[in-house]
Amino acid sequence: MAKGDDGTVHSCNSLGMACVIRSLKCSTNYTVSVISSNFMCNSSESEVISIETAYCPPENLTTSLDCAANEALISWQGAPSLNSYTATMTDTGDGLLSCSSTKQSCKVSNLKCGQLYTVTVRYHDGNCPGLTSKAIYMHSVPCGPANVTTSVDCASGGVNVSWGAQRNAEGYITMISDSNQQKTVYNTTEPQLSIPSKNCGQEYTVKVMSFNRSCVSFPSQVKFKEAPCQPTNMTATKNCGQNIVEVTWQASLGAKNYSAAAIDGSGQRLECASNGTSCRLSGVVCGRNYSISVVAVDDMCTSKRSLPVQLLSEPCSPSELTASVNCTNNSAKLSWSSSLNAVSYTGIAVSSDGHNVSCSTQGLGCQMEGLRCGTSYTFTVSATDGGCQSLNSKSVIKTTAPCPVQSVSNTLNCTTNTMSISWSPGSMPVNYSATVLSPNGTALSCTTEASSCSVGTLQCGQRYTVTVKAVSSTCEGPSSVPTIVNSGERL
Repeated sequence: MAKGDDGTVHSCNSLGMACVIRSLKCSTNYTVSVISSNFMCNSSESEVISIETAYCPPENLTTSLDCAANEALISWQGAPSLNSYTATMTDTGDGLLSCSSTKQSCKVSNLKCGQLYTVTVRYHDGNCPGLTSKAIYMHSVPCGPANVTTSVDCASGGVNVSWGAQRNAEGYITMISDSNQQKTVYNTTEPQLSIPSKNCGQEYTVKVMSFNRSCVSFPSQVKFKEAPCQPTNMTATKNCGQNIVEVTWQASLGAKNYSAAAIDGSGQRLECASNGTSCRLSGVVCGRNYSISVVAVDDMCTSKRSLPVQLLSEPCSPSELTASVNCTNNSAKLSWSSSLNAVSYTGIAVSSDGHNVSCSTQGLGCQMEGLRCGTSYTFTVSATDGGCQSLNSKSVIKTTAPCPVQSVSNTLNCTTNTMSISWSPGSMPVNYSATVLSPNGTALSCTTEASSCSVGTLQCGQRYTVTVKAVSSTCEGPSSVPTIVNSGERL
């Protein structure tokens, strides 16, 4: 039998040596005694002892969450004590955290993110733990979104951001910041976001946080770069005679490499790559009109093409060269077919001893004066665009008319009426024709490849005029200086 301070009596019966008294009030002092009975009479009370029931559970339990420190402050109503209260937080996986205090509050740190905690408190006097308070519930700080990824749209420059949905999150905050710490903030309830293009070539930091009604999570962070900026200030310079074009440009923000391309009218393409601001296009074909542009490249994207530059490659060598020699004045007339990209042409004749003559024109032919007699010339023509000169055309070899014969001498044999004529041979192999002309116009002649010949059937007492000229396969040279011979006399 247990008697409380308020006179309330609780009892239990047993045939054995013990029994349990139930429904005692908490935090109450009871006097306990035992009597025996034979169902007819009761004995007197045993020695009386005093006991105190377990402390009542703390009341008005509250929690508050410090989001930044990731800790919970648990408070309750209860008398301050030299002994302690213990607050317990149990997560959904039965993980347990606790704190103790002799006052009416304590803090639990290192909470797991994204948990719904069950919170209880009870008192412990060193002998008997008190009753556990009625449980309350508290959400911890939301977990930062996991698996944050970015996908850059290289064409538009925009970026798609996505992440794993978080339990207990009511929404998400996405913060985009550039290298100058300029920030843009977006709110969404879905685990994804599309951001329009901001600045080409710029690197951005993305921080994604989830939130509930009490807290914002710690951020999950990734970086991304927009597509490189379009290259600018591009120039293209051809290297004369080398089939090479040097391409330069201004560096583009965000670029790791560059690629230059030249496309001609037929779609043929030349390319070169560089991690700097220039590269060299090889294999440039003469007589073409190239459209040249540059793109910047990073690990993911290619920029827009630069504004194209048009470049005319150097002219091709003229073709179908012909040369005709005027035997009368030792001039030559050249003609050829047009060369693409040419603005003018230069013809040149060079002899074996280095003598050269040239003529220039904007047309498809020119007249060449001042050639030397009896000389073999190699004729070529080249084209120019005003900056570069083409290679020479295929050569044509022509020989001018033979030079006048020199050192003509005559010997008259009056006995046989025969005249022997001799001269100094020229440097080229030609035929020679000697002519003896009488006053009445009668002409006698002899032809030879040697340096002398004879003319017969002359009449004595006549005044003859003697000339010699050289004859090539293409031209007759001029006659030598005439000499006068009187038959019957030796000159």
